[in-house]
Amino acid sequence: ADTLALGPYRGELREAVLRSKRSTEEALTLALGALMGQQLGPLLETQEIELVTNTPTHWKRRWQRGIQSTELLLRGIVSQVELPVASRMLRCRRYTRKQGTLSPAERFRNVSNAFRVRKPQQVRGKHVLVVDDVMTSGATLNELARVLQQAGARKVSNVVLARGQCSS
Repeated sequence: ADTLALGPYRGELREAVLRSKRSTEEALTLALGALMGQQLGPLLETQEIELVTNTPTHWKRRWQRGIQSTELLLRGIVSQVELPVASRMLRCRRYTRKQGTLSPAERFRNVSNAFRVRKPQQVRGKHVLVVDDVMTSGATLNELARVLQQAGARKVSNVVLARGQCSS
């Protein structure tokens, strides 16, 4: 799937991504989403996106963090770009280990079959855009694209705050 990123996962953007995972940083996360919308909006508008959703977090992790940063990023993006939203369309069906602590091969295993599409009829035949905070190995976004395509999505694209390199 095509992935658009605001920038590389380093320096200030990396700091911002890490801060956006904290419940005290809701305003920052919304602002980062709005920035994504401003910067990437013109490009997104040419993509004929029919539905936009966010990478889901397991309820236990959401509860621990007190936040679902990807949902706030999504809200920020659509404050700038008009896109049809289905924010709770994807569900994380089991608690996964934190991707950042794993090797590339482990990352793919960790998220294998971890997600499901709540209402497949919602995505059938559509171009779906998935919002996430950071992409390193691509394991999570690949797995989400797989379940969305299985549910009948015509095309899946991604937009992320930052794109990093996976150190193996």
